[in-house]
Amino acid sequence: GPSSAPSSLSIAPTLTYEMIRILVKGTPYVVDLTASNPAPGTPIIAYNNNKTSNQFWKATAGRFLMSSPAAAS
Repeated sequence: GPSSAPSSLSIAPTLTYEMIRILVKGTPYVVDLTASNPAPGTPIIAYNNNKTSNQFWKATAGRFLMSSPAAAS
C-alpha cells in the first residue's frame, strides 16, 4: 500500500536508460503517479514497486520537471 512517511530517495536507471525509477531508500517503494492518473496536478506517492508505467519517470534537462509515460497514454 502507499506510504506517507518521509524517506530518502535515490535514482535507478531502467532498461531503456531514457527512463528512471525513483526509489525510496530502505523500503520496497518507488515514486508512483496516484492511480495512474495522467492529469496535471495528480499527487505522487510512495508505492510498492510494480514496475508499471506510472512508476517510470523522465527528467527534462534544465528543469525540475518529471514526466511519467503514463501521462502519454
